[in-house]
Amino acid sequence: MLAILRHTMSRSRTAILAWGLILAIYAGFMVTFYDNILEMSDMFTELISHYPEELVAFVGGAEGITEPEGYLDVYLFSYMAPILGIYAILAGSGLLVGDEERGLLDLFISHPISRTSLFLGRWVGLCLSLLLIVGFMWVGIVIPVGSTQLGLGAIDLIGPFLTLFVFLLLFGTLALLLSLALPSRNLGAAVTGLVLGGGFMLNVIAEINPDLETINQFSPFAYFQGGKAAAGMEWGWLAGLIAAALVFSLIAWVLFQRRDIRVVGERGWGLPKFFKRWNANRRKAEAT
Repeated sequence: MLAILRHTMSRSRTAILAWGLILAIYAGFMVTFYDNILEMSDMFTELISHYPEELVAFVGGAEGITEPEGYLDVYLFSYMAPILGIYAILAGSGLLVGDEERGLLDLFISHPISRTSLFLGRWVGLCLSLLLIVGFMWVGIVIPVGSTQLGLGAIDLIGPFLTLFVFLLLFGTLALLLSLALPSRNLGAAVTGLVLGGGFMLNVIAEINPDLETINQFSPFAYFQGGKAAAGMEWGWLAGLIAAALVFSLIAWVLFQRRDIRVVGERGWGLPKFFKRWNANRRKAEAT
């Protein structure tokens, strides 16, 4: 398992460094802008009051935007969830099926290693890659935060980034599950992307139309706390997202245990075999 984990981290290091460093720099810059927002708080609040309601909802709302938690939520975490969600989906969908479609997975399986060890090595690698990227962002904020009026310390910022990590893990494991359940990695990633994008838009529209709040309760975005977690963590919400990610992982593990590994290429839906079996059963029933 450790060899699989090392290999997983080795092939992910470029993506981890690229995403982590770029987003760390962006997060650091956004923190330094907070003092300017605070100095112009009255004018800024007045300006936002004239924005269209749809635009305000799209950027995460304007509630408490001049407060440290609200500022981080609007200017950082409301965007990072869908943006980093793309990486989580691509990484999760390619975790096992990507190797299978390239003709590598059967070579791994031929070695004296159990499927469970292979699955766990890949899964832990996914968790670590997401954790490292989020960790880079946390460091990117912690370094300049002391020179600003944000008033949040390194410990205070752990909560928001913890919720971001769990949110990303949820979509990464969902992509892993769907890549094993559907005929190809691309299809699994596409369906998970629809869930991500649809959930984001539903959460935005629900801010405008309260009638959609009931439906929005089924969206992970409704339980993503973001910067607001710095003011107080909703541990029940966090536990729910963790539980969902673990359930997705468990189902994916079961599917991988039962999977017929292909030599290369994508799977089919299996419909011809289904209809062939159905016709054979029908003829047998007619004969009797």
